[in-house]
Amino acid sequence: MYIKRKVNTASKLVRKSQFFFGPRSTGKTSYISSELSDDVILRWDLLNTRIRRQAEREPGILYEEVMALEKSEGIVVIDEIQKVPDLLDEVHRLIE
Repeated sequence: MYIKRKVNTASKLVRKSQFFFGPRSTGKTSYISSELSDDVILRWDLLNTRIRRQAEREPGILYEEVMALEKSEGIVVIDEIQKVPDLLDEVHRLIE
């Protein structure tokens, strides 16, 4: 069975953040890749061991990377964020 998903991802809204939560293999990453890829300005996949270890050692690097982007609007994707919970503090700092 296919369920059409609709998410309000208007990137022009100031201070807009959304978290996609759900069981494994329900299409969260696939949805982002197929429907939102044009708006993604940064993507971290924490299944990548190198990226995950770097984030574990220095979570603040997320803040630095986002602030260094030339684009001021867009979607930042952190896939599997539960693997590095300290990144949520950096996400909070970026939202504020």
